[in-house]
Amino acid sequence: MKSTLSFLAFFCCLLLLNAQRYQISGTVDGMSDGSWLLLSDVTAGQYQRIDSAQVRDGNFSFSGPMALNPVHLAVHTQDFRNRATFWAEDKPIQLRLNIGHFNQIMVTGSATDAMNRQLQAQLENSTDEVQQLTRFITKNPGSVLSAFQLKGLAGQLLQPAQAETYYKLLAPEVQKSYYGQQVADFIRYTGEAKIGDRYIDFQANNLEGVPVRVSDYNGKVLLLDFWGSWCESCLETFPALVKVHQQFHGQGFDILGIVVDYKKPTVEKMVQQYKIPWQNVSSFKGTQEPAALMYNVHAFPTNILIDRHGIIVARDVEIDKLPEKISDLLENSL
Repeated sequence: MKSTLSFLAFFCCLLLLNAQRYQISGTVDGMSDGSWLLLSDVTAGQYQRIDSAQVRDGNFSFSGPMALNPVHLAVHTQDFRNRATFWAEDKPIQLRLNIGHFNQIMVTGSATDAMNRQLQAQLENSTDEVQQLTRFITKNPGSVLSAFQLKGLAGQLLQPAQAETYYKLLAPEVQKSYYGQQVADFIRYTGEAKIGDRYIDFQANNLEGVPVRVSDYNGKVLLLDFWGSWCESCLETFPALVKVHQQFHGQGFDILGIVVDYKKPTVEKMVQQYKIPWQNVSSFKGTQEPAALMYNVHAFPTNILIDRHGIIVARDVEIDKLPEKISDLLENSL
């Protein structure tokens, strides 16, 4: 995704430019008449609702503009107890569902989905997932699925140099796809940020739109807190972090929140709800947040502690151990 666009802006721009449409019909067993099925776009890793349909005599249908082709979608009930993902294309597609067994979804009419299900079957019988996926990428450089799978490997099982090797194999149009651009961002931005290294400086806007840099905090003990509004474990740390901030802020300690999210209003709501007094910055690119990639952060919450001299001294400090660690740094790093 282009560095200046959030996924939602990317999504909306493509809708305006792209006349392609999804046409989905299907049957569902065990669902009463009048019940609702929802259709969501899961391209960005979150459920973005795009359509809904009422079940009539076990039948349903969806139709609408496509932001991407192919596009990764999910069909689900309102309570999400029944849900299944699939790949749609700009041609008629049929789904067969059974309430309580959405994981056994049957899809016809989508070559991309068929290819993906064949790959998943191969992975179930494979003893080396990375080898199986990289072989798939090598054999299918013209498929968006290759960029999708490479994105999943990047940061988890492949380092930037390894990911770049496979990225270069992708067809130009696949490199320019949504997933291809995410891999490109991973290669471009990802750093190591190991303990003992100097901090990596970056600039991002806070929630008021003001640019903030890590170097603005030079001379302070600084905690980088990587979080998202969707991450319950992240939210659970805030009461304790607020107390830590209150205890040490006047002594030369501060916190800078790096928000890994898509929706600014939701983030603002969380900041108000938890009465967070420190600055929070974000590009609202979700897990492709450049600052998170620079610090090689792929799990949340993650925190990184930087001393007065700008050296990374700890990662993932347990919240109840933060006061002692901060106190030591304030006393001994003058």
